[in-house]
Amino acid sequence: MSTKDVTDSLKISPKSVKILQEKIKTLEAANKKYIAQITSLQHSDDVHRAIVHDQVDLICRFLPDTTLTFVNKAYCNYFQKPADALIGKSFISLIPEFSRESAISYFQALANHPEILAHEHPVLNPEGDVRWHQWVNIPIKNQQGEVYEFQAVGRDITRMYELRKQYQLFYHAVNTSIDGIIITDLEGDITSINRAAEEIFQYDPGELIGENVENLNAQYGFSADVIIPAMKTTGRWKGEILQRHKDGSIFPVFLTTSLITDAENKPIGMIGVSRDISAQKETEATLLGYQSELRSLASALSASEERERRRITTILHDEIGQSLTLSMLHLEELTDGVASDTQKKQISKVYDLISKVLQHTRSLMFELSPPVLYELGFVAALEWLADKFESEHSIAITVKDDAALQPDDDTRMFLFQAIRELLLNIVKHSQSRTARVALRGEDDRLIIEVTDEGIGFRTQEIPRPSAANRGFGLFNIRERLHHYGGELSIISEKQQGTTVRLSLPLTANP
Repeated sequence: MSTKDVTDSLKISPKSVKILQEKIKTLEAANKKYIAQITSLQHSDDVHRAIVHDQVDLICRFLPDTTLTFVNKAYCNYFQKPADALIGKSFISLIPEFSRESAISYFQALANHPEILAHEHPVLNPEGDVRWHQWVNIPIKNQQGEVYEFQAVGRDITRMYELRKQYQLFYHAVNTSIDGIIITDLEGDITSINRAAEEIFQYDPGELIGENVENLNAQYGFSADVIIPAMKTTGRWKGEILQRHKDGSIFPVFLTTSLITDAENKPIGMIGVSRDISAQKETEATLLGYQSELRSLASALSASEERERRRITTILHDEIGQSLTLSMLHLEELTDGVASDTQKKQISKVYDLISKVLQHTRSLMFELSPPVLYELGFVAALEWLADKFESEHSIAITVKDDAALQPDDDTRMFLFQAIRELLLNIVKHSQSRTARVALRGEDDRLIIEVTDEGIGFRTQEIPRPSAANRGFGLFNIRERLHHYGGELSIISEKQQGTTVRLSLPLTANP
């Protein structure tokens, strides 16, 4: 049917038809334009999503109830979960339980009072470790101004959080320290001072800023004559010094000073830590009187520790060790009654695991309290120790016993530990490949000599005791020997080896 036939049947005038045709053309053109706009928007959305998806920062969108509606690739990679395992679920489950309640409260408040805010909170990584994140949450509103969604950008700031926490801790430590801390420029003018220093020197807050530290010394010029030259040479100085209160009264201080350097190791200032030792000086005499009692307490503590070691060793041997051994026997019996190779392999794996645990248990027993020390005696324990050192450190150690006296239970563990410490010193410092442990009796005393043929040292150069140097072991042994009425002596010269002699009174063996 032609257009004319249609118009004739519908009785539409040609003019109306023309108008309709023009409107159709207009609608078709608008439709094409609309389709083009939709295509462009889809393309822009795809580009936007691609950019967001490939960002290294974590990006997500979520509803006011914390349900995730979008996560980018970085978000998925961080939590090691695919997008479909995250979208549609609340991200609160990714926050540690101890912080969930506060997180929920925060996001509820944000939904009620929307604004762009940076927020820090802990999260759980896939390994279950607590990490810290910083998120910028951007509210998205509808035409009525209601928040229907949030877009958030976040990153892991754990390192920054820890550094900030360390800085805060350091700042708090300085300002709450009981020691006076003073920072100066290179000329000695005070640029910063904590409250403890102001209290020590009895000045008002801020009163010492700009003053020269020399004015605090009882002996004017001490800093310029002694401390500054030492600082230029070694970068530090420490010692006892007399200083002045604001009212001029003199008091003793232990002062530690050091240079402050920049990133290029250039000096930019000095820091001094002062401790008022007036009370210490007054009580030193009293403290000396307590030394004997402290030695007794230390010895009693050591004996108690050794008894506890032996008790634990007994439990490991009699209960755990035997139980493990019986378990292995039962597994062997079980293997014989199993036909499946798969089951046999599983049993074999369990057997091997129990065997390793048993080996570790036995090693732990010997570390805690070698059974041979009490079962076979002191000399046998030393021979076992010599074999152990030779196996672990490739050093040949001989044990010679000419003593009619042997230590009792109260002292044998101490002597065993002392000899082990001396042998460790030989391994660490002497460069000797041989050593000797000799026991002999002199009247009612037991003499033990531990000798090496190494590089030796000058005995006057033994450092003062500290947890990090060689002198600590010798100091500890000497103090413990003193409690038992014994003594320690050292014979050594460079390139002539070393002999450490332990002497203590003992009773004859029954």
